[in-house]
Amino acid sequence: MSLDKWKKNLQEAKNNQPDFEEQENLHKVAERHDASRPPLHCIFVSEKEAKNHAEELEVHCSRWKRDSNVTIEHASVTSELITKIQDLLKNKIPVMLVCLLGPKYLEKSIDISLVQKFSQARCNDLMRIIPILSKSCDYKNTEYQSLQFLPGSLFDRDKGLKPLTSATNLDEKLTEIVAGFRKADEELRKK
Repeated sequence: MSLDKWKKNLQEAKNNQPDFEEQENLHKVAERHDASRPPLHCIFVSEKEAKNHAEELEVHCSRWKRDSNVTIEHASVTSELITKIQDLLKNKIPVMLVCLLGPKYLEKSIDISLVQKFSQARCNDLMRIIPILSKSCDYKNTEYQSLQFLPGSLFDRDKGLKPLTSATNLDEKLTEIVAGFRKADEELRKK
């Protein structure tokens, strides 16, 4: 066997060997993405005014999605949305409803109290509703007022909650929101 042919065979053998580092990384991802965990269905509900924030937020969620068996869907405020949520909960699939609030959203807001009652009555706490103030609006005296808004750092003791549009560093705030999603996800799937 010539030296060139031997080198060529050696190179082919190396190419056919799986990369150890790549295998190790895949193994770590598989450990994080535990198939025994139920999938989490995350629904971003917004109107056109907050679509950019919703899309940017999904980009920031990409690692969480990949690592934690999460699907993200964008939806508008419709009666079909409540039916979809009820179907997911009946099938014991945890749901995170992320409501990006703005003036137009509140005009057409879904009846959160109906969704909360359904969740409590049927599904033993399989759902979280997380409001995010996308644009300034009068959310007081609505069902959202009693819920925990994300990100918490946009709360000003004197002025109340500030919208994402007022954030000086939007990426920082979106990263903070994803951290809140991860925490809610762990609480939902702990059971």
